[in-house]
Amino acid sequence: MGSTGSRAINRHRPGLEFDHDRLAGILYGTLNLPRDARFAVGFSGGVDSTALLLGLSRMKESRAGGGLLALHFNHAIHTESDLWQGHCEQVCHELGVSLVSGRWNHGQVPRVREGAAREARYRWFRRSLPDECLLLLAHHLDDQVETFLLNLLEGRGIHRVAGMLPRRALDFGDRREVIRPLLGFTRTALRTYVESSGMRWVEDPSNRNTGHRRVWIRTGVLPELRRHCPDLDGTVTDTARVLQRMVRIRSARARRLLTGIVDPAATRIFCRYAPIPVKGLLSLDAVDREDILRRWIHAGSLDAPGRQGMKMLLRDLDRVVQTGPEFRVRSGLRLDWHGASIREYRGRLHLLGSLPEPGEEIPWHGEDIELVPGLSVHSDPKADEGTSLSSYGRLFWRWRRGGERIRLPGRFHSTSLKKACQARGVPGWERDLLPHLACDGGVAWFHGVGWCVPATARPPGGGAPEVDPPPVPRRELRLAWSPEMKRNQI
Repeated sequence: MGSTGSRAINRHRPGLEFDHDRLAGILYGTLNLPRDARFAVGFSGGVDSTALLLGLSRMKESRAGGGLLALHFNHAIHTESDLWQGHCEQVCHELGVSLVSGRWNHGQVPRVREGAAREARYRWFRRSLPDECLLLLAHHLDDQVETFLLNLLEGRGIHRVAGMLPRRALDFGDRREVIRPLLGFTRTALRTYVESSGMRWVEDPSNRNTGHRRVWIRTGVLPELRRHCPDLDGTVTDTARVLQRMVRIRSARARRLLTGIVDPAATRIFCRYAPIPVKGLLSLDAVDREDILRRWIHAGSLDAPGRQGMKMLLRDLDRVVQTGPEFRVRSGLRLDWHGASIREYRGRLHLLGSLPEPGEEIPWHGEDIELVPGLSVHSDPKADEGTSLSSYGRLFWRWRRGGERIRLPGRFHSTSLKKACQARGVPGWERDLLPHLACDGGVAWFHGVGWCVPATARPPGGGAPEVDPPPVPRRELRLAWSPEMKRNQI
C-alpha cells in the first residue's frame, strides 16, 4: 500500500504543472485507489486545498464514486475565521460539493498553540469522516521540504524527519486512510491552476508571520538554500524516501517488540495504550527502546515529544532500582508534553492523553450518567441481590477535595482514602482526578476501592459499632473515560 506509493509519487519532477488529469493519474495509477473510492477533502479555503477540491470536482471518477465531500474545520482563532467558513460554503455551492463544517470551542484563550489546533482538527476529522471515505489533504512539495527542515532543526527523530507519507492510516488501527496526492507538485503550480480557473481563495495572515519557525524557514532559509543548491527539492525528496524506507523497517521491528512486552491486563482508566513494564524495556538496547517508545506513543494516537523530551525520558529510564522482582524508576518518572504524559507506577510506564477537568456535584439515583464531557459512570443494578443504596441516604458525585476518610467493610476504624488507594494499587493521578460517589456522611464508593460502609453505621467516638452495619451494595460501578467525547476539545 504505502511503500509503492511512497517511491512513485516522489518521482514527479518539481515544477510539474498541475491539472485534474495528472491528479487522476496519481490517485488511480500511482496510489492504486479504486475507481469507486469516495473522497473527503480537508478544505481550509486556502489556495492548496482549493486546487485539490477543484481538481477532484473536475474528475468524472470522483463524481461517479459516490460523491465528493468537503470537510472544513473552523479553528475560531482569527477574527476572520467565520468569513473563511462562509467563503468555503460559497465555493462548495459553486462546485456542487457537499460541505460539513465543525468549530473548535476552545474558550477565550489569548494564544492558541499551533499543535493544539492541529490536534483538535484531526480529532474532528476522525469524528466526521464517514467510514467509506478517504481523507484527502492538500500538502504539497514545498510543505514536504519545509517539514523536513523543521523536524531536522527541532531534532524530532528519523520518524518525523522522514516527512509526510502519501498514504497512511487516519489513526492507529483505523481502517480509514489519509491520502496526500499533491506531494509531487509545488505551491506555485497549484496557485497557477487555481488562478487559471478564476477561483478565489483565502489568505491566512499567520502564513506571513516570521515569528513562526515554519514561516521563517519558508521565507528566510529556503530561498538561500535553493540559491546555493538548485536541486534542493529533489535532494530532500530522495533523502525523505530513503528515511521512510528505514522507518518502515524499524517500525515493523518496534511493532513486534512492543506487542511482546506490553501488559494489557494492567491498563488503567486514562491509559491510551497498554502499559510497558520497565524491566522489559530495559532488556532491550537503546535504539530499540526509543523506537518502541515512539511506536507506543503513536499507538496511543499521540504525537511524540521533542528531542529534549525524548532524551529526558531515555535518561530517566537509566535511573532504576530493583525492588524484589520489579524494576522501578528511582523517583517516579513523569514526562509531560502537549496534552500527553508518561508516568511510571509500580514498575510500569503508563501513557496518558487528555484528562478530565473537575465538574459540579451531580445527584445520583443509580442511573448511567455522564459526569463531565468524556467521563461517564455505568451501573449494573442486577448484582444488588437484596442489598440497597438507601442506607446511604442522599448520593451524589463529588470531585476530591483532599483528606477524605473511609471505613471499609469488615473494619471498625476508618482510614484515609489515600492509604486505601495505595494498598489497592490505584495510581495517584486517578486518586486526584477521579470523582467519588459521596453521601452526606462522606465517601460511599471510589474507583479501585469499591463500596465503603455508610457513615450512618459508624458509632460516635469510634470503636466497635453497637449494631451490625447494613451490607454494602453489590452493585457494580464502572467509570469510563472516552476523550474523543470531549465536546470542549472539538
